[in-house]
Amino acid sequence: LYESSQTQTRLLGVVAVLNDITSHKQIEKLKDEFVSIVSHELRTPLTAIKGYTQHLMRRIERRLRGASQALPANAIADLPESYDLRSLNIVQSQTDHLERLVNDLLDLSRVQWGELHLQYSSFYLADVLAECVRQAQISAEEHTIYLDIASQDSKIVADKLRVGQIVGNILDNAIKFSPQGKQVTVKLQEQGNEYQVSVNDEGIGVSPEFFDHIFERFYRVRNATSRQYSGIGMGLYVAKAIVEAHGGRIWLSSHQGTGSTFYFTLPRVPRTSTLPAP
Repeated sequence: LYESSQTQTRLLGVVAVLNDITSHKQIEKLKDEFVSIVSHELRTPLTAIKGYTQHLMRRIERRLRGASQALPANAIADLPESYDLRSLNIVQSQTDHLERLVNDLLDLSRVQWGELHLQYSSFYLADVLAECVRQAQISAEEHTIYLDIASQDSKIVADKLRVGQIVGNILDNAIKFSPQGKQVTVKLQEQGNEYQVSVNDEGIGVSPEFFDHIFERFYRVRNATSRQYSGIGMGLYVAKAIVEAHGGRIWLSSHQGTGSTFYFTLPRVPRTSTLPAP
């Protein structure tokens, strides 16, 4: 505060405004703990559903292999077991989707409190992309999902399960916001010491004013076009956290009405700054 009656202003004092956010932080922590408990409770039945589904699929596959020795190939597709196997594949794909959702819920608190840990191993990134595309295509029969591998060698040292989580979340998003019959393309490219993965869709697109918020926790674009789509705005937030934990980057380009392309990069080997302390 300054005295205004004098020719030369003289400092009279300072006004400090303090907000006690302790209760807000406590509420946030309780909310994260609640989400974590619920997620763990969901995981148990999901594990059982997934296990029994895989067991049934293996039994039906054995029956079909036995039938293939006695029947022509075109007759196998008309067997009731073939229809059952396709149905179980859809159940399996949807279970994987729910499992990613539960993992995202668990990761919310981990990201919030800086406890997102990576388990590094060596694998081929192209294999992970192919499996993610295969699983997504099973449950998205009305879409066509292409995989474009523009890299000769895709060997990488990263967290394999987490990388699958990134791709799965972005693919789910692309499929969700694309009209039936449209195409989604997943592309892998080499760029120096890192790989770039892009997921392109032909959906409703995103306006530029939402670009800065699209990766925020629980953020959903709110306009007349997006209201018909479900979701809680969590997948891209978690995907961004995992990419950055690897030392990579994630961004998007989009034009409303013509589709979006999400990009992310991953280093071939972990950078020193991203490795966990011994």
